[in-house]
Amino acid sequence: MTIEELAEEFGVEVREVRKALTANGFAISEVSENSKHLIELYLDYLKAETEASEMRDAFKYQDGEEQVDKSKVYENYRKHYMDLYDKWQRAKQDFLDSRSKDEGSSFHLRKRAEFLDAKPYNIRRASRRGYSRRW
Repeated sequence: MTIEELAEEFGVEVREVRKALTANGFAISEVSENSKHLIELYLDYLKAETEASEMRDAFKYQDGEEQVDKSKVYENYRKHYMDLYDKWQRAKQDFLDSRSKDEGSSFHLRKRAEFLDAKPYNIRRASRRGYSRRW
């Protein structure tokens, strides 16, 4: 699969596909069905970010009784593309976690139990006190 084929499949420019591949850390030869999902999420984020930058110059207008307020449109678009970015990051982390589980064993060091370092209780026997107990 080539970058041009991916761009045609997603309906975007080649430049944006290159950005998505770079952001995900993929080479074009590494693209699989699972990685296509990550590329698509990143392309959605780029598209939403572009739309938000187009809405940046929103306005507020009032003429007598009529009022038009579009000053919060950019903020809504910004929240949308940040949500898409967070969704992409979570999906990428899940993808990386699933790859690391398949690669082999893992090694973990556990913290030493605190009671192993504590001083033992002074246990005295009756015979050390100088008297013995008889039953």
